[in-house]
Amino acid sequence: YAFVIGLTTAFITSVYSWRLIFKTFHGKYNNAMSFDKVHESGLVMIIPLVVLAIGAIFSGYVFHEIFIGENTKFWGKAIFFLKQTAHGHPPLWLLILIPTLVISAIPLSFILFLKRKDIVENFINSQKPLYNFLVKKWYFDELYDLIFVRPFRSIGNFLWQRGDVKTIDAYGPDGIARVVKNLSDRASSMQSGLTFLTFFPLVGVIYILLRRGTDEVVERSSKNISILVSLVNFIVSLFLWSKFDPINPGFQFVEESAWIKNFVSYKMGVDGVSIFLVLLTTFISPLCIFAAINSLKKRIKEFLIAILIMQTFMIGVFCALDLFLFFLFFEGGLIPMFLIIGIWGGERRVYSALKFFLYTFLGSIFMLIA
Repeated sequence: YAFVIGLTTAFITSVYSWRLIFKTFHGKYNNAMSFDKVHESGLVMIIPLVVLAIGAIFSGYVFHEIFIGENTKFWGKAIFFLKQTAHGHPPLWLLILIPTLVISAIPLSFILFLKRKDIVENFINSQKPLYNFLVKKWYFDELYDLIFVRPFRSIGNFLWQRGDVKTIDAYGPDGIARVVKNLSDRASSMQSGLTFLTFFPLVGVIYILLRRGTDEVVERSSKNISILVSLVNFIVSLFLWSKFDPINPGFQFVEESAWIKNFVSYKMGVDGVSIFLVLLTTFISPLCIFAAINSLKKRIKEFLIAILIMQTFMIGVFCALDLFLFFLFFEGGLIPMFLIIGIWGGERRVYSALKFFLYTFLGSIFMLIA
């Protein structure tokens, strides 16, 4: 069996090799370039090829010991024989048969692939399923594509579209970029300084709340940051006052952004009256802080937080141009005022705080209803 398979393989290999030679050197010229322009490679290509050829021929002999070791019978047991075979001289018919088969492939290839191509074409047409099976390499690529490539490609496309694009990118870089752009667009429409002036005291509040350390360190830091924030706010209000146009009767430094569609908007601005009320608020705030630092003996940190929050709400009341926004600032200002009166007030501080809160709150309810 092995002998027959070996002869068949040798014969088919010979046919294939001579087919390749005939088609390459004697077949139809299919190149778009004119045959007259075909030429041998120049020395730039030939010299490297010669060097590579010499290396391919002799490198194994020169460097074989580096790869297989010195004095090693590398091929000694490369082919394992279960049973030792006889090593007699092959018969004469075998010596004649093998070259005869190989040589017979020459005229056969010449006839099939040059002179009588119709023989091969007719055979292909009559054995189309077999031809397709062989030319498609037993449909191995198609089966591999069906079993592995397509399912994994579908999974990859799903993870790419749903996982990467619509989830990671949408809520990750793209989502963050979208939020930052929206915030920057809103911030760009509010560049007059009133928003900074209104909410900058809350930066001091956040710092005081997050400050850690001993009571003495926290108290000293709270005093310093409160003074700094109030003075910065006063300087900003002076800058706005210097830019205020007294001839213009309308609101100036207007900042507006939609909040609740068709109902509430964040709209801030000042006129000739409110600009001085804002200036007065930012002027009095650092004075109140200086006075509290020198007079209060307990809960200084909490008092400074209340003062800074109240400053935000007071400035917001004087700058708000939306009624609902004005109501929020006005009502929010009652909370720190209630705490300041009720904790750091005089003898009847609790009674005064409740009375203050009830009177202002009841009045605010009617304003809200209106």
